[in-house]
Amino acid sequence: MGLIVLGIIIGLEGLNLLEYSLFVYVFSTIGLLYIIFIAGSELVLNEFKATKNKSIIFGFLTFSIPPALGIPVCHYFLGFDVNSRLLTATMFATHPLLSN
Repeated sequence: MGLIVLGIIIGLEGLNLLEYSLFVYVFSTIGLLYIIFIAGSELVLNEFKATKNKSIIFGFLTFSIPPALGIPVCHYFLGFDVNSRLLTATMFATHPLLSN
């Protein structure tokens, strides 16, 4: 979490100490893939199989409820256009690992 906050601070939207370049793009992509790999390697398939139904329901609810609430809020209260509503509302979904 600290690395993400530090990246925001020194990035383009913060102090602008780090310019956007191919170097930054490549290493940010590698970092993202590394995080996804680590999350996948920590998934225990036996535990996932034991709680398969609960995991499917939990995944469906955490994926569908935040956008279902976020789209009307972005439309009626914030006045966003269609693309902005969809993008903002889908960011509300947390997408946690479903193994627990």
